[in-house]
Amino acid sequence: MKQFKYIIFGLVFGVAGFLIGLGVRPGAVADDAELSFQESEAVCAFDDSSSVHERSTSMMIDTDDALLGFSDIALKEGDTVYSVLSSVAQEHDDLLLDIVDYGDLGVFINAINNKQSGDNNNYWQYWVNNQYADLAADKYVLKQGDVIFWKFTSNKYETYE
Repeated sequence: MKQFKYIIFGLVFGVAGFLIGLGVRPGAVADDAELSFQESEAVCAFDDSSSVHERSTSMMIDTDDALLGFSDIALKEGDTVYSVLSSVAQEHDDLLLDIVDYGDLGVFINAINNKQSGDNNNYWQYWVNNQYADLAADKYVLKQGDVIFWKFTSNKYETYE
């Protein structure tokens, strides 16, 4: 009988924890129209369609030795991942780039801060908004608010579902 009580309590707490994790609150208002002004403003802050709250473009570079962060990057129309990387490198003397331009195929990032592509089977790869980019950096046109992440990592990329 005692074990049965523990099982029931465990199930009740498990269901309550699951519902809280989903965002269901006891006494939650079902009608969105009754949200307070502060709550509706918070919703807008993360709504991509809102022109009032623009996110700024940012870039991180993981060199294994350091994690370099650059925020509030001003984009011009037609800016690419490479043009942003290049302009940031021009503004920061301690960010060194070595590139190879393959014409119509695009720009290959050969080295950032002396981390040479090919060393130990590692290459410079980038992600935009957490999505692996399989396009040359000078071919990927950015939008305001995009987040760029460069990583010196193995040439094998796998998606885990």
